[in-house]
This record gives sequence, structure tokens and C-alpha cells, in this order.
Amino acid sequence: MSMIRNAVDRKEVCTSCVESVFLVVGGNDAENIRTPAGLTKFKNSYNELLNFINAKFPAIRINIVSLIPRRCRSYEHLLRIFNINDFLFNLSRNENSNIYFIKMFTKFLMNKSVYHSRQEVILNEKLFKKDRLHFSSVGMSVLAKTLIAVANNPH
Repeated sequence: MSMIRNAVDRKEVCTSCVESVFLVVGGNDAENIRTPAGLTKFKNSYNELLNFINAKFPAIRINIVSLIPRRCRSYEHLLRIFNINDFLFNLSRNENSNIYFIKMFTKFLMNKSVYHSRQEVILNEKLFKKDRLHFSSVGMSVLAKTLIAVANNPH
């Protein structure tokens, strides 16, 4: 957030000109949240970021991109991803909100809607490189097409 704050403070950004922003939480960030206190700290920091953006960019649309699945070492990590995505989704639930949630998680899985174990979350292998962490060119295309569609259709 300090990079954004510094750019705004130095007037490098026309705050009344920015109409839309995309926010993405990285998979490594999710992996490092291992305690309830860590999750609370993440939520507080994220809310602070949203408050700052709303205060400095009066007409902005905030697009929050869900965490995307990847190879997980444990079911607990998968649960952290679900918890973070639920938190991010709930930020967009207010009717008067300028926050929109972009659900990317299921776009990178084989068809399935209920997950009771790590084994049940089956990545669409075509969308990932062999390491099952990084996107293949097809996976990058899925991500890009989705974000471009949201950017071109703000409603």
C-alpha cells in the first residue's frame, strides 16, 4: 500500500481520472496466513487499503479478483484460500458498494462445486505448467480474457 500512497502523495496519479482498479491477493500471501491472528491482520490491512482507495479515488470501481487454486501442500492451505475468498466476496455484497468480486477459483478447476478434501480439488492441468503453480499460456489466456471482459463491461 505504501507504493500507492507515495504515488498519490507525490501527485503522480490523477485521482479523479482513475475509474477502475483490479486487486489481486497472491497465493504466497494466502500460504503465509497460518493463524487466526494472521487472518485478522490480513483482513484489517485489506480493509485499510480499500478505505484508502475509496478516500483518494472518489469515482473508482474496485474489482477484487478471487484467489486462484494451485498445488496445495495441505488441506489447511485450501481452507485458507476458501476463507480469504469468502472474505473478499463478502466485501462486494453491499448493494451500494463500488466493490465487485471476480470469481476466478472455479475457472481453473475441473467441474466440481463441493470440496471436502484436498484430493477433491482437481486442477485443470491444461491451465497450469507442470509445477501446477504457474499458469500455462492457456491459463494466462483464461485469466486475461476474464479480466478484459470485466474491464470492458463495468456493469
